Amino acid sequence: AGGVATNGGTVSVTNTALTMNDGTVTGDLIGGNLIEGSGTAGEITSTSVALTGGTLDGEVMGGSYIRGSNTSTIGTTTVLVSDGELKSVGNKAQYVLGGGKALVYGNGQTATLSIGTTNVTISDSVKVLGGGVIGGSLAKGTDAGSATVSVAKANTTILGGTQITGVVGGGVAENYNTSTGKVS
Repeated sequence: AGGVATNGGTVSVTNTALTMNDGTVTGDLIGGNLIEGSGTAGEITSTSVALTGGTLDGEVMGGSYIRGSNTSTIGTTTVLVSDGELKSVGNKAQYVLGGGKALVYGNGQTATLSIGTTNVTISDSVKVLGGGVIGGSLAKGTDAGSATVSVAKANTTILGGTQITGVVGGGVAENYNTSTGKVS
Protein backbone atom coordinates (compact mmCIF):
# COMPACT_ATOMS: atom_id res chain seq x y z
CA ALA A 1 0.00 0.00 0.00
CA GLY A 2 2.92 2.28 0.69
CA GLY A 3 5.92 2.68 -1.55
CA VAL A 4 9.18 0.93 -2.31
CA ALA A 5 12.58 2.54 -1.70
CA THR A 6 15.69 0.60 -2.76
CA ASN A 7 19.22 1.39 -3.98
CA GLY A 8 19.13 5.09 -3.11
CA GLY A 9 15.46 5.62 -4.01
CA THR A 10 13.14 7.78 -1.91
CA VAL A 11 9.46 7.30 -1.11
CA SER A 12 7.07 9.65 0.68
CA VAL A 13 3.57 8.42 1.52
CA THR A 14 1.36 9.95 4.24
CA ASN A 15 -1.65 7.59 4.47
CA THR A 16 -2.15 4.13 2.94
CA ALA A 17 -4.99 1.63 2.48
CA LEU A 18 -4.78 -1.91 1.06
CA THR A 19 -7.59 -4.50 0.80
CA MET A 20 -7.45 -8.10 -0.48
CA ASN A 21 -10.94 -9.50 -1.13
CA ASP A 22 -10.26 -12.80 -2.92
CA GLY A 23 -7.75 -14.76 -4.97
CA THR A 24 -4.25 -15.99 -4.14
CA VAL A 25 -1.22 -13.81 -3.42
CA THR A 26 2.30 -15.21 -3.10
CA GLY A 27 4.12 -12.61 -1.04
CA ASP A 28 3.34 -10.13 1.70
CA LEU A 29 0.60 -7.52 2.15
CA ILE A 30 2.48 -4.47 3.50
CA GLY A 31 0.55 -1.44 4.72
CA GLY A 32 3.62 0.76 5.05
CA ASN A 33 6.75 0.97 2.92
CA LEU A 34 9.22 -1.66 1.74
CA ILE A 35 12.64 -0.17 2.40
CA GLU A 36 15.81 -1.97 1.30
CA GLY A 37 19.47 -1.03 1.35
CA SER A 38 20.15 2.67 0.87
CA GLY A 39 16.50 3.63 0.18
CA THR A 40 14.85 6.31 2.32
CA ALA A 41 11.25 6.88 3.36
CA GLY A 42 9.33 9.69 5.01
CA GLU A 43 7.12 9.35 8.08
CA ILE A 44 3.69 7.77 7.58
CA THR A 45 0.67 9.11 9.50
CA SER A 46 -1.58 6.03 9.17
CA THR A 47 -1.91 2.69 7.37
CA SER A 48 -4.81 0.29 6.89
CA VAL A 49 -4.61 -3.33 5.65
CA ALA A 50 -7.62 -5.64 5.27
CA LEU A 51 -7.69 -9.32 4.26
CA THR A 52 -11.36 -10.16 3.71
CA GLY A 53 -10.95 -13.32 1.64
CA GLY A 54 -8.59 -15.45 -0.41
CA THR A 55 -5.30 -17.21 0.27
CA LEU A 56 -2.09 -15.42 1.20
CA ASP A 57 1.22 -17.26 0.96
CA GLY A 58 2.98 -14.55 2.95
CA GLU A 59 2.51 -12.17 5.84
CA VAL A 60 0.16 -9.28 6.64
CA MET A 61 1.96 -6.20 8.00
CA GLY A 62 0.22 -3.05 9.11
CA GLY A 63 3.50 -1.17 9.10
CA SER A 64 6.69 -1.09 7.05
CA TYR A 65 9.15 -3.86 6.16
CA ILE A 66 12.75 -2.70 6.61
CA ARG A 67 15.52 -4.86 5.12
CA GLY A 68 19.06 -3.81 6.03
CA SER A 69 20.18 -0.49 7.51
CA ASN A 70 17.26 1.91 7.59
CA THR A 71 14.46 3.46 9.67
CA SER A 72 10.69 3.89 9.46
CA THR A 73 8.25 5.83 11.64
CA ILE A 74 4.46 5.39 11.57
CA GLY A 75 1.75 7.02 13.68
CA THR A 76 -1.09 4.43 13.59
CA THR A 77 -1.62 1.09 11.87
CA THR A 78 -4.89 -0.81 11.46
CA VAL A 79 -5.08 -4.46 10.38
CA LEU A 80 -8.34 -6.37 9.81
CA VAL A 81 -8.36 -10.04 8.85
CA SER A 82 -11.99 -11.15 8.58
CA ASP A 83 -11.74 -14.10 6.19
CA GLY A 84 -9.11 -16.01 4.28
CA GLU A 85 -6.14 -18.21 4.98
CA LEU A 86 -2.46 -17.49 5.62
CA LYS A 87 -0.21 -20.44 4.82
CA SER A 88 3.30 -21.36 5.90
CA VAL A 89 5.73 -21.11 2.99
CA GLY A 90 8.78 -23.36 2.88
CA ASN A 91 8.37 -24.30 6.55
CA LYS A 92 8.72 -20.61 7.52
CA ALA A 93 6.28 -19.08 9.99
CA GLN A 94 3.94 -16.49 8.50
CA TYR A 95 2.53 -13.78 10.77
CA VAL A 96 -0.20 -11.19 10.95
CA LEU A 97 1.70 -8.18 12.29
CA GLY A 98 -0.05 -5.12 13.67
CA GLY A 99 3.22 -3.31 13.15
CA GLY A 100 5.90 -4.31 10.68
CA LYS A 101 9.25 -6.07 10.42
CA ALA A 102 12.85 -4.88 10.84
CA LEU A 103 15.32 -7.39 9.34
CA VAL A 104 19.11 -7.22 9.40
CA TYR A 105 20.98 -9.76 7.30
CA GLY A 106 24.47 -8.27 7.01
CA ASN A 107 27.32 -7.46 9.37
CA GLY A 108 26.95 -4.01 10.98
CA GLN A 109 23.44 -3.29 9.68
CA THR A 110 21.00 -1.34 11.90
CA ALA A 111 17.23 -1.35 11.29
CA THR A 112 14.77 0.64 13.40
CA LEU A 113 10.95 0.65 13.17
CA SER A 114 8.87 2.90 15.47
CA ILE A 115 5.06 2.92 15.62
CA GLY A 116 2.75 4.87 17.91
CA THR A 117 -0.37 2.64 17.96
CA THR A 118 -1.24 -0.68 16.32
CA ASN A 119 -4.79 -2.03 15.98
CA VAL A 120 -5.33 -5.67 14.96
CA THR A 121 -8.69 -7.44 14.63
CA ILE A 122 -8.96 -11.11 13.63
CA SER A 123 -12.49 -12.47 13.17
CA ASP A 124 -14.82 -14.98 11.54
CA SER A 125 -13.37 -18.00 9.71
CA VAL A 126 -9.74 -16.87 9.52
CA LYS A 127 -6.97 -19.49 9.43
CA VAL A 128 -3.41 -18.46 10.33
CA LEU A 129 -1.52 -21.71 9.73
CA GLY A 130 2.16 -22.16 10.59
CA GLY A 131 2.50 -18.75 12.22
CA GLY A 132 0.52 -16.50 14.49
CA VAL A 133 -0.68 -13.01 15.32
CA ILE A 134 1.73 -10.39 16.69
CA GLY A 135 0.05 -7.21 17.91
CA GLY A 136 3.28 -5.22 17.70
CA SER A 137 6.26 -5.67 15.37
CA LEU A 138 8.94 -8.28 14.61
CA ALA A 139 12.69 -7.60 14.97
CA LYS A 140 14.71 -10.25 13.15
CA GLY A 141 18.46 -10.52 12.89
CA THR A 142 20.28 -13.12 10.81
CA ASP A 143 23.86 -11.80 10.96
CA ALA A 144 25.97 -9.43 13.09
CA GLY A 145 23.62 -6.45 13.09
CA SER A 146 20.92 -4.81 15.20
CA ALA A 147 17.15 -4.77 14.55
CA THR A 148 14.96 -2.67 16.88
CA VAL A 149 11.17 -2.32 16.87
CA SER A 150 9.00 -0.26 19.19
CA VAL A 151 5.24 0.17 19.55
CA ALA A 152 3.86 2.57 22.17
CA LYS A 153 0.41 0.94 22.30
CA ALA A 154 -0.66 -2.40 20.76
CA ASN A 155 -4.37 -3.27 20.59
CA THR A 156 -5.20 -6.86 19.55
CA THR A 157 -8.71 -8.34 19.30
CA ILE A 158 -9.38 -11.99 18.42
CA LEU A 159 -13.04 -12.89 17.80
CA GLY A 160 -14.64 -16.37 17.53
CA GLY A 161 -14.41 -18.84 14.67
CA THR A 162 -10.68 -18.44 14.05
CA GLN A 163 -7.90 -21.02 13.78
CA ILE A 164 -4.60 -19.47 14.92
CA THR A 165 -1.33 -21.11 15.97
CA GLY A 166 -0.45 -18.43 18.55
CA VAL A 167 -1.04 -14.82 19.63
CA VAL A 168 1.46 -12.31 21.07
CA GLY A 169 -0.02 -9.01 22.21
CA GLY A 170 3.25 -7.07 21.96
CA GLY A 171 6.35 -7.60 19.82
CA VAL A 172 8.75 -10.44 19.03
CA ALA A 173 12.54 -10.50 18.59
CA GLU A 174 14.19 -13.38 16.71
CA ASN A 175 17.98 -13.57 16.87
CA TYR A 176 20.16 -15.79 14.71
CA ASN A 177 23.97 -15.98 14.75
CA THR A 178 25.40 -12.90 16.53
CA SER A 179 22.74 -10.31 15.72
CA THR A 180 20.70 -8.30 18.22
CA GLY A 181 16.92 -8.04 18.12
CA LYS A 182 15.21 -5.61 20.47
CA VAL A 183 11.56 -4.93 21.22
CA SER A 184 10.45 -1.95 23.28
